[in-house]
Amino acid sequence: MGALFRHLGAGLALGLALGLVARGFMALLAEDPEFTWAGTGFIVGVFAVAGLCLAAAHALKLRGRSRWWKLLTLPSLVLFFGPGMFLAPGVLGLALLGARSRWLRALGVLAFVGFLALIVVETAGSEESLTLRTIAGFIVMTACCGALAVAAREALSGWTSDGHAARSPQPAPRPATGNHRHDLEVRAAG
Repeated sequence: MGALFRHLGAGLALGLALGLVARGFMALLAEDPEFTWAGTGFIVGVFAVAGLCLAAAHALKLRGRSRWWKLLTLPSLVLFFGPGMFLAPGVLGLALLGARSRWLRALGVLAFVGFLALIVVETAGSEESLTLRTIAGFIVMTACCGALAVAAREALSGWTSDGHAARSPQPAPRPATGNHRHDLEVRAAG
């Protein structure tokens, strides 16, 4: 049970940290950054809840629970409401880039290109010229999308149909050499 709470605590802490970074990129992208404590608390809180939900699903996957526990990740979708909808194609695209299927990877490339196109359209439609500050904001925003994509892939992929997490196969045992002492030393070392 202690390992589960450590897992959840790490997810909560990483979600909080990512929320603070997200608030930072919003400050870099805003033409006139005026923020309230309520808005900052909401954004950081939503990211914290998302981190907690993704960590809970991942922890339960590692413990071999049913795939139904993936539903714990649903509250994370709140990240993509309102202005957060600009993050959705970036997160989806980056998450699909790690897929095994070629067509899913191609779909990931298309989604990520759409994300980049949104950035270009947003920049072109802005009255403010492109500055180093806004470029840094877009880079940090893309990094946030990458962090969310990794968390989502870890939480949502690797579940098997029987409800157990997919495990990597164990290495094959080494063949015996005929030297009993050497074989015992090899087994003890590895």
